[in-house]
Amino acid sequence: RGPLPTAPFTPGTTITFLRPIAGKLQCSHRPLSDCELQIKKATKKLVHKASGRTLALLALPTTPTSASKWLREAFGVISKEMGIHVGAIAGLEVQRASNAWKTIVTEEDLFHPSNTSRVALLLNIRSVVQHPSGALTDCYMPPSTSLEQAKRCIEKVVETPVTTLFAMFDGPENKTSEYKCFAVVTTESEWGSVFADGVHICANTTPREAIPAFTLPIPKIPALDEISFKAPSFPFTRWSGAESPNTHAFFKQHGWAILKCADNLPQPLQSYFASPIAEKRANPMSPDDRTWGWHHMTHQGKEILKVRDVTSFEKGWKAGKDATAQDLLSDYYSPMNKCGLEIARHLLRGIGFTTEEFEKAFVAGDQRRPSEGEEPYSSFFEAFRYSGTPLSHTFHHSDGAGFTPCDSHFDIGCITVTTASSIGQGMQIKHEGRWIDIEKTLVDAGENHVLVFAGELMDYMTHSTIPKVEHRVIMAAGSLPRHSSIFEVLPLPWAVVPRLASTASTDTEQRTGKEVFHLRSMGRSSVNWNAE
Repeated sequence: RGPLPTAPFTPGTTITFLRPIAGKLQCSHRPLSDCELQIKKATKKLVHKASGRTLALLALPTTPTSASKWLREAFGVISKEMGIHVGAIAGLEVQRASNAWKTIVTEEDLFHPSNTSRVALLLNIRSVVQHPSGALTDCYMPPSTSLEQAKRCIEKVVETPVTTLFAMFDGPENKTSEYKCFAVVTTESEWGSVFADGVHICANTTPREAIPAFTLPIPKIPALDEISFKAPSFPFTRWSGAESPNTHAFFKQHGWAILKCADNLPQPLQSYFASPIAEKRANPMSPDDRTWGWHHMTHQGKEILKVRDVTSFEKGWKAGKDATAQDLLSDYYSPMNKCGLEIARHLLRGIGFTTEEFEKAFVAGDQRRPSEGEEPYSSFFEAFRYSGTPLSHTFHHSDGAGFTPCDSHFDIGCITVTTASSIGQGMQIKHEGRWIDIEKTLVDAGENHVLVFAGELMDYMTHSTIPKVEHRVIMAAGSLPRHSSIFEVLPLPWAVVPRLASTASTDTEQRTGKEVFHLRSMGRSSVNWNAE
C-alpha cells in the first residue's frame, strides 16, 4: 500500500509483484518503453455459497488497474465460462482469510482477491420489458432497485418517459398464449412484490381489467430451513453401467441408481436460457407440450425447454435456419435420447422384460406416425432453468433459507435420466423414508455419471415391485440459477405397454401408452392403476 520503494533497474531485471496492485507503472531515469509488464492469471474457485461447492475454476485477471476495469474483465471471464449473460452479474465477492465475504468495490478491495482462492457471484434480477411497439427486451436490475429507479432504467430501454408500470402474469411465453392477468404497480411495496426473475413488464399502457399488484393470485411455494440443505448423501459406492447385474439388483430394491455412461454427456444447457426472451419466442414451437416438436415455457422464475421427436423438431428448425437450434439437437437432444433409451433397454432386460417388448413399446411400435394434433405422450428431453429469485418467493416475502422450485412428486415415465446440474446441488430423492442429497452423490461419482430413477409407468409395469421414486428440487434464496437436463422414457401412445407376470395382482388388462398416461392423476399424488 502506497508507493513502492525505488528498485535498481538494468536491462533484464525482473520485479515480481506477489499480489495484484491498483496503480500505475512508472519508471524514473529510463523510458517506460524499456519495461515490459507480464501479467499472470490467477486461478480462483467460483463457488456456490449455499453449498460451498466449486462450480468452475476461473483464470481471473491480476492486472494492476482500477477496480471497475478489473470487475469488467472478471465479469467477461465468468460470463463466458458459466454461460451467464454478462448483464446478469451484479458484483463479485471474495472470501477473506477470516472466512468473511467481501464485495469488490474500490481499488483497496483489490487487495483481497490475492489473499484468497474462492469467489462468488452477486446477481441482478432479469425482467422482460415490452416496448410500445410490442418488441421485448431483457432488462437486468440489481435486487435493491426501487420503483423510481426501475422506471428510469426502463425509460432507457423503451426510449420514452415512464409514468406507470404494469406487470403481466399467468401465461407461457409463446406466440399463441397471452398473459391472463395485468397488475398495476404504484407503490414501493407493490414493486417489491412483483420484482422477480422473468416478470414481464410494460409501461404507460392501460391493459384491460388491470388489478392492484397486491391482489395477484400468486401461489406460495414451501420455504425451507437450513436443515433441508443438510440432508445426508448416499454412502460412497462404485457405480456400474446399465448392463451390470449389480445395477439391476440395486435398482430393483430401491427404484434408483447412479450409472456410469460410456459416452460423453452434455453439460447443463445454459447458453439457450441466457439468450433474450424475444429470440426464444420467435422460434417455431408448439403451444401444447404434449405434442410432437418442441415447447418453451417461462413462468414465475422457471424456464423449461421440452423436445419430443427429433424428426418434426428438426424440420421446424430448418425452416427457420436457426444454427442455435441445430446445436441443441446435436449437442443435447440426440446424446440424451441415445443415453436414455439405451439405459432403459438394459434396465428393463435386467428386470425381466425382453428386448422385443421394449422395442415395440418405446421405440418402433408399428411405425405408425401420429395424425395432426394427436397427443403422443412419448419420450422427451427437458432442460430447466430455476431462478433463485422466483416471483412466488418474492411476492410472499417467504422466510427461510430457501424454497422448492419443483415440489416433491413422481414422474409419469418408465425411468428418468438426469445429469448433475450447473450448481451441483438441488436434487433430492426420498430413500427409505427420508430425503437424501442425491446430487452430491452424483457429483462425487465423477464425470459421465447419471442418476436414473423409476416413475409411475415402472410402478405399473412391475405391479409396484420396483418402487417409484419421489423427488424434488431445493434451492437457496437468491442463489445462482440452477440449470439441469433430463430425459424421460415413455411408451408410444398406440403401443401396448408390457407388464411382468404377477400372481398377486388381479389387473390383467392390456393398456396402450396413451391409456396408461391418462390413468395418472396429473398432480403430485400416486395413481390408482385400477381406476376407470
